[in-house]
Amino acid sequence: MSYRPYDRYGQYWGYYQHDHWGTIPGARVNVRSSPHDEHLRHLEEEKQSLALQVSVLSDQVEAQAEKIRDMDMCLDDYRRRVMDASNVLQQELLTRSSLEHHKLDLMAEVSHLKMKLTSTEKDKRELDERFRAVQRQVAELEAKLLMKDAENSELRLRLGRNGTIPLDSADTEVEKLKRAVDTLMLANEEKERKLEDMRRLFKRYRRVEEILIQAQGRK
Repeated sequence: MSYRPYDRYGQYWGYYQHDHWGTIPGARVNVRSSPHDEHLRHLEEEKQSLALQVSVLSDQVEAQAEKIRDMDMCLDDYRRRVMDASNVLQQELLTRSSLEHHKLDLMAEVSHLKMKLTSTEKDKRELDERFRAVQRQVAELEAKLLMKDAENSELRLRLGRNGTIPLDSADTEVEKLKRAVDTLMLANEEKERKLEDMRRLFKRYRRVEEILIQAQGRK
């Protein structure tokens, strides 16, 4: 469908040049838009708004993915330090050496790491909640897109039967938005798998902490 300029009263102003049909050059024709045209323009505005929401949600997912990557780097460092501390402590318990002062320093470091892990776990829970909120928004947005697609299709079918517009000129923008939502959902699923891996890693950290606590109790 070609673009038609409308004034603020919803009226279409057309300018025509002289051709073989005998129209007058520069003639100004005032044609009031039909309810169908108004409905179509309203649908287009709603689709643009939904597309903007998809873009905003995509930016949010990308920002959260960056936070997850940063958290992965921190967790790798914490895991290495916890494992190093655990190995040193186990060796000390086996040898029953006189390095009591060193063990106290080591236990202080383990306590510090536990605090860091607790803080990181809290951040992970908050990120998980935000992720689920984004997923709910995407699901709601997808439902709205499906409704708008159905309304658009129904309106174009009616217009096609009335001879107003050809059916094969239907806009495919709604389908593009649906594909964008599908892509966003796949990205969310990938981030969910990443969060699940992080939860398993925290369980391993808790097991190390329990071993350290038991070793301290036997000393």
